[in-house]
Amino acid sequence: MLGGGGKDRAARFVGKQMELGVSWQAPPNLNVTGSLSAFQPGDFIRDTGSAQTIKMIGLQTTFRF
Repeated sequence: MLGGGGKDRAARFVGKQMELGVSWQAPPNLNVTGSLSAFQPGDFIRDTGSAQTIKMIGLQTTFRF
């Protein structure tokens, strides 16, 4: 929970996220999707704890039969 421990906080901006995604339709019944994203914490997160940039990688495959 991001409540700030009961302290009076004026900041409300949680952060911003950037994402890059690609999708590839191999045969008609198989789809492969990948993404790269980064979340940069805003003032609210900085005021309530650790404020490191989070980097994520995702890979998804969908098979239709």
